[in-house]
Amino acid sequence: MTTDDAESPSGGGPSPRRWLMISIGSVVLLYAVGVVVVGGDDALEAFGEAAWPPLVGAILMQAVVVFTWPLMHRASLRAVGEDLAYSKVLQVSMSAFTVSRTAPAGGPVGGALAVERLSQFGVPGPAATASVALTGPVTMTTVAGLLVVGAGIAVATGDLPDGVLGIAVAAMILLLGVVGGILAALRTPSIGERVIDRLARVRRLRRAAKGWRSSWAEVTEHAPSLGQTAGIFLWSTVKWSADVASLTLVFIAVGQTPRPSVILVGFGATQLLAAIPTTPGSIGVVEGGLVGAFTAMGMASGVAVTIVILYRTVESWLPATAGIPALFKKVE
Repeated sequence: MTTDDAESPSGGGPSPRRWLMISIGSVVLLYAVGVVVVGGDDALEAFGEAAWPPLVGAILMQAVVVFTWPLMHRASLRAVGEDLAYSKVLQVSMSAFTVSRTAPAGGPVGGALAVERLSQFGVPGPAATASVALTGPVTMTTVAGLLVVGAGIAVATGDLPDGVLGIAVAAMILLLGVVGGILAALRTPSIGERVIDRLARVRRLRRAAKGWRSSWAEVTEHAPSLGQTAGIFLWSTVKWSADVASLTLVFIAVGQTPRPSVILVGFGATQLLAAIPTTPGSIGVVEGGLVGAFTAMGMASGVAVTIVILYRTVESWLPATAGIPALFKKVE
């Protein structure tokens, strides 16, 4: 069924497009209510009193994030022997981002949508799946690296106990192991062949499975090299660095001196926590995690709440709104 279908499969309920719009609207409304509960007056006052030059800079950094995502996805596509025009990958990344910020279990749903959109643009199923499966762990490993740097600084300055650095390093090693496992799978044709054989048992997938076998053979024949994997890590580092720069500028906008340890620990720990599917868009998880991390490292709770509200608006809701046209744009 395409996004243009007017009815559900049963013919009696809302179409998938309508359900998605209801989901997006509900999440935006829920977030607005949450802001009011936390302190609507304080939030409006924060926007009113924030210095606009650094706040505009934070928005521009998020534009860098948005336009860097497709470069990372393209690097991942090329690593599995495929490629698409930047404009097409931008449409894929923007639509997946919007879904990841609005749908329940947004991360996995956004990943599934990315695979579907890549397939619609002509990327074979196994290659699209391998590309998305490789991108996710690489981005999270990069975040863990930022957390390790921040935790190292915090431990050295006495802001956090030594155990925090150990946890951060363990998380990074675990994620590196996941990346290594995916690369090993891409170099082992029999793994994918067994999965495709199981999928071929489903009647509706038998015809597609024939093409998947040849595509998987091509993917494993041109498995990602270390250089290609490093390219994905490079664009991931650029993306997350711009995100951290955006958060830093929000600190400056409210008159706070940004401490690298506070920013990196709060940002890294919260992003890793948000990767676990919970609430739509990780509402409450990210906000609570950032406020908790900032206050644990000595920041006043009121200031922390102000910073988080400003940052989440800039980081999440503005780009997610901008991605709605890409989400509903028909793939030619």
